[in-house]
Amino acid sequence: MPPGWQKKIAAGQSLDYQLYRQGKGLPDFLLPRLPQPPVGSEILQIEDKIVRINTATRTILDVFDLIPTR
Repeated sequence: MPPGWQKKIAAGQSLDYQLYRQGKGLPDFLLPRLPQPPVGSEILQIEDKIVRINTATRTILDVFDLIPTR
């Protein structure tokens, strides 16, 4: 990943296409434990971040840390 990519991930921003391509879906065992995502959105894991985006526009709706910071 390019340096500083974390600064580009914030709610309301458009997710860069390269970052989008780096994202992967969450494991199937985890999805049933999460609240149902809004229609037209998807959840991706990008390294240690979980990102919910609007599928049509790639606008970031939510960002969560996979590993809590101390």
